[in-house]
Amino acid sequence: MKVLTLQIKRHFLEQILSGEKTDEFRDILPKNEKKYCKIVLHEDDNTYEVTEVVKYDAIRFFNGYKTDRPEVLIEIKNAFVDFEVDEEGVIEWEMEDGTIYPICCMVYQLGKVLERKNI
Repeated sequence: MKVLTLQIKRHFLEQILSGEKTDEFRDILPKNEKKYCKIVLHEDDNTYEVTEVVKYDAIRFFNGYKTDRPEVLIEIKNAFVDFEVDEEGVIEWEMEDGTIYPICCMVYQLGKVLERKNI
């Protein structure tokens, strides 16, 4: 099983466990893109292509950094990239350290709780 490990605030962890929060969102930036997906920018016409979404079976959420911190393992039902667009449907872009990239995030649709520790 391939597991993505993420930190999460206690409030959101409790929402996941109660079933209130069913999606997890993570911003995709040039520094973390490889963790989530591969986006190719075609500079000649400023279009993009998501060539790969990294496949994970579950997310292990940690709350805090102590050894006895709360943690849960949650099934991932689906994952996709969501791009921010303007009123005309055109993707919005930003620049970071000389790299232009589309404003987007990974969306993980969460499934059942597989494990709980220190909750």
